[in-house]
Parts: sequence; structure tokens; C-alpha cells
Amino acid sequence: RLPEASSCIWIDSDIIVNSDLVSEFAGRLHGSKPIAAFPRQHNNLSKKTYASLRNEGVHVGDRLPSFNAGVLLFNLDTWRTENWDTEMQKVCKINEDRNLWPDFGSQPPLVVLLGGDRFDRL
Repeated sequence: RLPEASSCIWIDSDIIVNSDLVSEFAGRLHGSKPIAAFPRQHNNLSKKTYASLRNEGVHVGDRLPSFNAGVLLFNLDTWRTENWDTEMQKVCKINEDRNLWPDFGSQPPLVVLLGGDRFDRL
């Protein structure tokens, strides 16, 4: 936990950084979206996966645009206020029980909940 921080940067271990990311990302969080990420126009998760989660009461985001979760800028104030931890845990538990995405690692909970217009673009 980062109780005193209002934002943080997540960088996957396979990313090589060649410049100062703090100055690069300064001011990139606009308003009240929980994350900023690099968008992409494809999504490996099926429409069926999204429908299954909706049937379980999950308020999923739109499938597109999606994003790559390798580099994320978190708005921790919004994350805490909107209780995204609880939503992520709920989606992870559903996947544990139903095996909705056996091959995509830890990225799907972020993508299904925060895709579409729920993230700022980097």
C-alpha cells in the first residue's frame, strides 16, 4: 500500500526504460480516471467473457479501446475512492471459479474493468 501517494507508475519487468518517466508522464492523469495506459484497438478476451462477467454482476468496461497493462499510471486517489481493489478481487475470484482466461495472466481484470472510456490515454 502507498497510503500517502496520490499516483504511481507500474512498469512490467520486461520493459527497458531509457529516460526519466516522471517528467514524461507528469500531468498525464486527467480528471478522475483510475489509470492512464497506452491504448490498443484489439482485445484478446472474447465477447463471451464479457457477457459472463456481466451475468455475474460485474460492471465491465467497453471491449475497445483496450490497453496494454505493461506500463500504467495509477491515480491512487480515484482508485481508492471508487474501490477498484474490491472490483479487481471480485473479477479474479470469478476467473478462479470459472477459468474465463487461462492464457492471459494478470492483465484481464484490469482490461475488463477499465477498458473503453474508463482510462486516460498515454
